[in-house]
Amino acid sequence: FFFFKQKTAYEIYQCDWSSDVCSSDLDLNGQHRNDLCWKSKVLSCEKKFDIREHNNTILYRMGKTAKNILISGKSSALIIGLGSIGKIHLKQLLKRFTKVFVFDYLESTTSKILKQIELEERKKVFVLSTEDLNNFSIDLELIVISTWGPTHFGYLELFAKKGYRNFIVEKPMCNSFEELEKIETLVQKNQLKIWMHTPLNHSRMANYLSQLVNSNELGHLEMIVVSGGAKCIATNGIHYLALAMMLFEENPNSVLSSLSNDYINPRSNNLLFISGNAVWEFSDKKTLTVSFSNNSHVNLICYFYFKFGLVKLEGNRLIVTKLSKSQKNELRKRSDTRHPELSRKVKLEIASIMEESMDTFYNNVQIGKDRKSTRLNSSHTDISRMPSSA
Repeated sequence: FFFFKQKTAYEIYQCDWSSDVCSSDLDLNGQHRNDLCWKSKVLSCEKKFDIREHNNTILYRMGKTAKNILISGKSSALIIGLGSIGKIHLKQLLKRFTKVFVFDYLESTTSKILKQIELEERKKVFVLSTEDLNNFSIDLELIVISTWGPTHFGYLELFAKKGYRNFIVEKPMCNSFEELEKIETLVQKNQLKIWMHTPLNHSRMANYLSQLVNSNELGHLEMIVVSGGAKCIATNGIHYLALAMMLFEENPNSVLSSLSNDYINPRSNNLLFISGNAVWEFSDKKTLTVSFSNNSHVNLICYFYFKFGLVKLEGNRLIVTKLSKSQKNELRKRSDTRHPELSRKVKLEIASIMEESMDTFYNNVQIGKDRKSTRLNSSHTDISRMPSSA
């Protein structure tokens, strides 16, 4: 994900889902292939279940009986989408909740993820089908939406109308200005609390850069440049924009772009995968430039240009090159347009942004004291009628 796990579109085209790709999808035909629930001692239903073997794992078929589940205990959460990011959310939820309901369109994805969880942790997990999700009415403390971007609003609207109030939504929050206005109405009408997960806002990246700037006397940050192969400016560019806004401590004033699309998106041929160049301008002529080529297999590199030095983020390393003290003194005497050769190199090995940011992010999610009163009303929206793309 993002800097350290993101692969090019070509690498993930052959079903390598380690990139920023969530496997959840909508059930437009009313067919639900993962009508399953994990066996657990805390599960109580009035009707009997059909037991069957699936990949050496005993599963229970739920179907219409999901509404009969009686849950007792502390807190419960629901996660929709178990792709590359969804499984990291699931890990966090299992640390914080006693019951976690999960939904993913692909039964194989669900089984694969749950096999990676310790046996004791599995007892907390309940797998839902599409029909289960439509009929869901159990009190929850938190709902996490980590599916395809174009489906985020549909799931948010579905559960907001059911009366649920606390949501974590993966980026992007929605797919149009119209949906954004509807979310604003839902927030005001239903008293929603929504957190959007952008990892760098909860990472130590700002601290890492501050440490390097102060110890190496780099001066002010003037420009950020991100370049690489097939990454999609829409899918991944949002991360770098969030980073720039955090480091510059302001919103951009303008944006200029030249973009094109290729139908190579590994999630679906109906989704865009945008290449080209985009430049966001901030105050004092500070800029963020993102440049991706769908014709290249090369991974991205992020450059931070300071007044007296350069920091390159590549993999898990921050590499610093800077002007010496004598070079900086020379510049003060002569024209500021001179560009002496950057001499000294400093390396800083950093931790995985995704892992550390997710912990910090969940620690910052304040649900409130009224944990049991997480639902205000109850209305029904059929998930099978939700659009699959914008």
